[in-house]
Amino acid sequence: MSTGPEAHSDPTPVPEQGTDPSPLDLEGPWSLLRCPRCQSGLTAVLAPDTGELAELSCERCSRGYPVHLGIPLVTARPQEWRERWEHGLGRFADWMIRAEKELQVAFFDEELSDRSQNRLRQVIGALGRHREEVLALMSRGGLTAKAASDKQVGTAGYSPETYFNHILRDYGWQSEVDEVSASWARLRQVLPADFQPGTTLVLGAGTGRLAWQLATEFAPSASVLALDVNPLPFIVTRLLMAGEAVELTELPAHPKRSSLVAQTRRLQCALPPAPRLSFLLADGLEPPVAPGKWDTVVAPWFVDEVPTDAAVVPGLARSLLREGGAFICVGPLLYDNAHTKPFVRYCADEFVDLVKRAGFEVTAGKYEAESYMASPLSSHTRMEHVLYLHARKVSSLRVVPPEVPPYLKPGPGASLPIPVPPGLHETQFSPEQVAAVAALVDGSRNVRQIVKILIDRGVLVNDGTAESAARGCLKIMLKQLREAAAGQPQG
Repeated sequence: MSTGPEAHSDPTPVPEQGTDPSPLDLEGPWSLLRCPRCQSGLTAVLAPDTGELAELSCERCSRGYPVHLGIPLVTARPQEWRERWEHGLGRFADWMIRAEKELQVAFFDEELSDRSQNRLRQVIGALGRHREEVLALMSRGGLTAKAASDKQVGTAGYSPETYFNHILRDYGWQSEVDEVSASWARLRQVLPADFQPGTTLVLGAGTGRLAWQLATEFAPSASVLALDVNPLPFIVTRLLMAGEAVELTELPAHPKRSSLVAQTRRLQCALPPAPRLSFLLADGLEPPVAPGKWDTVVAPWFVDEVPTDAAVVPGLARSLLREGGAFICVGPLLYDNAHTKPFVRYCADEFVDLVKRAGFEVTAGKYEAESYMASPLSSHTRMEHVLYLHARKVSSLRVVPPEVPPYLKPGPGASLPIPVPPGLHETQFSPEQVAAVAALVDGSRNVRQIVKILIDRGVLVNDGTAESAARGCLKIMLKQLREAAAGQPQG
């Protein structure tokens, strides 16, 4: 695909024009793509009129995966993702139009000072520019705004504004505030002196700016696949890599002054084109790639975006890496309270433990405060601690969780008697709920019988969660018994 002057290399390698459909580049990460449905390898299909990559297809299950601006969309339901993007784009356009009209009414109806009127005049003009810029960029990827159905209106979904400031941070602010170079310098401090990324997968790549840095800094040995589900940042990066000029209007939420409410940024990046960098639209938690084949897996600002439990990330990285491969994690641990339960909002030291338990040797790491998203126009910035971690996969280090006893499994297990484990009567358990459950283990009682006793005593509440709570206490009891037997501190 050509997105700019022919002198620039296309970062998405495709077979030569006129060839029959064939497997993707066997020397690069494309050969490691797999069909999300059947795990077979994928084939490149070229457009007959241009010879450009038209889609990826799976010959085994006869499924096709579309391509947007040279970027394949490889998910189990690609059409649903496309509809989500286009409906989100429609909601974005509608909201921008409504906001512009509301400000126009205020401009004419309200008694405002000259300075305030000038501020509104700037914002009104910038809203229209911003909307058209985003719509035009998405259209380069074949995505157009569509009205959401009644069922979809008001529901959470995609917005092109998601991570929009990351585009500005990576490509628009560097002449004034260069967070990118500072972050890269911190990452280099935890990488081994002889580090070579090799075949690299970047999960949740955002704009792909870090992937671009890796591909050029360690060229020619690095071959990098950047993966994300957000098309707009990838589209911008693809165009910049092809040498095209990209402009985006910034509308800071908290401008420093009334003269700084909007500014059109000319995006740029000093990095050279990266022929060995490719992009893929796919789910980072279910990457459609071959396991056990990657030299490096990178998770940049990804861990705390996991919808349920960040503990899955080290295990995922381990499954993707070859033995001795590198896991690089960068980012803060700032969880979204709406989708992350309190007990899995891991602190940095807890997450490092999870990495070790997954079978990694942590070679270097740092966790320090740094400024983040400090727009030159904004009065608001973030100061947050960011974890930079490099680890190496060593299978012998993996901690295999003990098998759950039958009596701790939900359903029929709740009626099985709980045997008295060694050391039960010699161990002090905590907290109090665990001690109360442990005191009722006599070799004959089962989980349901213990639950009934504790409800009658007022220790547990009969609200439908008592049985689950009792099983949790028994698991902690067994863990503390193992720690006591090993001479480790309990708790």
